[in-house]
Amino acid sequence: MFSFDELVPADMAVLMSHVNSNPRASLGGKSPIQMLRFVYGDDDAGALLDALGIREIGRDELMLKPEVLDVERAKRGEPPLTRLK
Repeated sequence: MFSFDELVPADMAVLMSHVNSNPRASLGGKSPIQMLRFVYGDDDAGALLDALGIREIGRDELMLKPEVLDVERAKRGEPPLTRLK
C-alpha cells in the first residue's frame, strides 16, 4: 500500500487508463473506454480522454496492480511511491 498524498496527476491518469481499459462482462466484454468511444464517437471521446490524460491500454499491457505506478514513474524518471507499513 502507498499513500495517496504522493500521487500526482500523471499517476492518476495511469490508474484511470488501466482500470478503464479492463473489459467488463457487464459491458458485453468491452472496456469502459471502448463504450465511451461507442456512445460518444471517436472525436468527442478522444478529446475527453486526451484532456484527462487517459489512454487505452492494450490487453497485453494491462496491469491492475499498484506496481503499475512504479513502472510508469520509472519511465518518467520519478522515484517509486513510498510504501506504507
